[in-house]
Amino acid sequence: MDSIENSLWWKLLNRSAWELFGLLLAILVMAWLILQIRSWWTGDDDPAEGDHELLMSIRELNREGDLTDDEYRNIKGRLVERMRDASGTSE
Repeated sequence: MDSIENSLWWKLLNRSAWELFGLLLAILVMAWLILQIRSWWTGDDDPAEGDHELLMSIRELNREGDLTDDEYRNIKGRLVERMRDASGTSE
């Protein structure tokens, strides 16, 4: 009798685990989809804000030694030029 009960409990537990896994996966997919739609809907309103964040990121990479000084100056020059052009066209 014990082996039958153990088998029944194992089947129930196994079935419940797969249903729980499926539910969790569905929730994660829906959350990802909502975030994608939300980012698409709001868009990137201020591209200059993204450029400032990128500039801070490359500055940090240079400090950590992941970018050489020449690479940093090259990327920084391009970003500053792009930000200057963007601010000049919006005025």
